[in-house]
Parts: sequence; C-alpha cells; structure tokens
Amino acid sequence: DATNTYIEQKEHYTIVIDPAYGGELTGYVGALTEAEVNYAMAEAIMKRFEEDKRFTIVLTRANGESKAEKEKATKINEDKPDLCISLYTAHERSGKGSGMQIYPKKIGDPLNEESLALANHVQKAFQKDNWQPNVFYRQYVPVENNLFQIQNIKVEEAKELTQSTWNILEDTTVNTIAVEQFYLSNEADIAMWANEAGYKEIADRYYQAICNYFQMK
Repeated sequence: DATNTYIEQKEHYTIVIDPAYGGELTGYVGALTEAEVNYAMAEAIMKRFEEDKRFTIVLTRANGESKAEKEKATKINEDKPDLCISLYTAHERSGKGSGMQIYPKKIGDPLNEESLALANHVQKAFQKDNWQPNVFYRQYVPVENNLFQIQNIKVEEAKELTQSTWNILEDTTVNTIAVEQFYLSNEADIAMWANEAGYKEIADRYYQAICNYFQMK
C-alpha cells in the first residue's frame, strides 16, 4: 500500500481508544445515552485487541468517568501512542439520519496524510452491503453569538480548510481520527450496532482496519 510508506514496522503498537463524554457529560440522550454507548464500544475493542499481544490498548477514561478533552489530549500527547481513535455517535432530529462518518485531521495538519490513510482503512473495514461509511473533513464555521455551523466536506472536494475541527483532532500530536459510529437517533442503526453482537462486530472490524493499516498479517 503506497499510502503507508511512513508506517514504522514494529513488534508492538499502543492504541488509544477515546470513548467521548462520560460522567456528567452524557452526550446525546435518546433511547440510549451516548457516553455509555461510546464506552461499550471502546470496551469491546479493548477486549478484542487483548487477544493479540502485539497491541496494548489504552482507554482515555473509565466507565462513568468524566474528563475534559484538553486533559485527555494532553495525556495522549505525553504517552505518544501509535494512533488514537475517538468514538462518538451521531444524532439528528428527524430520526432518519443513518450511517457512519469518519473524520481525519484536516488539510495542513502535519499528520493529515497518516490520519487520512487510517480513516480510509477504517472505512474499508466497515463496508458491507447495508452499511457504507463515509470519510469527511469536519469544520465548524462561526455564524453569530458564538454559534457554529457544522460542515462535513468530502475528501475529494476539500481544498483549504480554515476553520476549526474536532477538538481531539486539533489538540493531539499523534495520528488521530474521530468517528461517529452510527446514529443514536435511528432505530435501525441502534438495532444493528447497540447490542453485544454489534459491539463485537465493531471491535472485529477495527481490529481488521488497524492490522491492515500497520500492514500486519
């Protein structure tokens, strides 16, 4: 894979999984609470990777714990893991929104190339007949009164991105992606993913994506 020429071949890799929110920071609350779902996904991923001694998985928080994003980013930068995946779920008012969005560091970031390659590997690993993930650049465009308009821009259409993106992507100095895993406002998405079998499949597909990214057999 020509896009992975910068990958350092190692015997052991450290992966940080960041389950967003936690504690009093609940995230979206619908049929389920986003912070709890994010942690359930992270825990399943950790258990999957524990089977392979080539990896160490570090979670940014314990279950029910709240940590500020700046605090998490500082710790990630100090620990210098090989990569970080920050897990979210999406939501919107109609309940019709569905799917998975993967966000790399923006154009101009020194780690844009690595982050985009990781995002593409995750996208490929999660593709199936009834599930087609997308890779976008995210930016927050100021409108008025400290409000922002969210823009998701297709990678092939992105040229110059001048506005801020996800905090975890702005603040980390290691290869990081943010992922909206599925829509917590969509009943079909919840039925597919927010259960023991769904979390296990999520973990298996991240394992596949990361092994492929590091060109491991």
